[in-house]
Amino acid sequence: MFKESGSYISQIESKHKLLFTKKLPSFYVERKWVPAHSVIFAAMLQKNIERFVIAFYTLCINIVSLFSPTSAAKWAYKLFTTPPRPKKLLQHPTLPQATPIDIELAVCRAHGYRWGSPHPGNKKVLIAHGFRSQALKFEHMVSPLLAIGYTVYAFDAPAHGKSGGKVIQPVNYCQMIMGIEEKEGPFDAFIGHSLGGLALGLAMEQVALTLQRKWVFIAPATESHRSIENFFHIIQVNQRVKNRFYDYLAEISHFPIEYYSLVRILKENNMHVLWIHDKDDSICPLEDVQPLINKHLPHIQFHITEGLGHNKIYRDKRVIDEIVSFLGGD
Repeated sequence: MFKESGSYISQIESKHKLLFTKKLPSFYVERKWVPAHSVIFAAMLQKNIERFVIAFYTLCINIVSLFSPTSAAKWAYKLFTTPPRPKKLLQHPTLPQATPIDIELAVCRAHGYRWGSPHPGNKKVLIAHGFRSQALKFEHMVSPLLAIGYTVYAFDAPAHGKSGGKVIQPVNYCQMIMGIEEKEGPFDAFIGHSLGGLALGLAMEQVALTLQRKWVFIAPATESHRSIENFFHIIQVNQRVKNRFYDYLAEISHFPIEYYSLVRILKENNMHVLWIHDKDDSICPLEDVQPLINKHLPHIQFHITEGLGHNKIYRDKRVIDEIVSFLGGD
């Protein structure tokens, strides 16, 4: 994220002097100052490339659908589950007590970190990030969690960061979480953001219920159909392809789309849950959560914020304080 610095040009004698003024704005990018015009040009170029790629795939899928809606739907599904390459990965943790961990799992190789002592008496918490993110983006949570006695684990999701795999969806992410639970657990608490929240919800149905575990969902992907609707808002295809897309998903996962729902999971579960969501979240809107809020289930504690959206929410100090209070309590 860019941090703007410097003052904008207040007086310009002529348009030609714009490039030569001494007070050009600059941005802080990856720990160094970059001239504003370079950042703006790079952003414009990136957006144009993204528009071209979207237009190209939309055209190709719609052409294929004329001959085979099923083939077009399969192509769309592959595109939906394949994360784009990140512009730049965070390569190294900033906290000195981080220990790299690599685990070979059936679903893929999982790469992550452990912060704190793995002593058997310590409580453990596992953090699951969202789509197009990575484990190290949650390192700001580590110190507060260490302070209340947790050993902290965070892994890159399938096809993300330094983990293996080529695709990601709730099922294979859940399989990774269960593999990590088997190798490094049992975990006393879980924290999940966005898609990581839905994957944790699916894992909730499989972990040992005999343990007193705590679960934190931060702006989770509440209903899977919302993510698909967002996808088809970008890749605009005809209704036949959409119908075949849902049919194909049910065929390969053995469940309809309604199964991949945190509302369904938490109605049937009584685990101790803290759910944090923002009113202005446009990716995973609060309206998807409202049916669960209306049930007033005693095992779920809701914390609703405003003005943080989908990504700022997990960096907000008040949100982190709320998580620490929840996990540190009895």
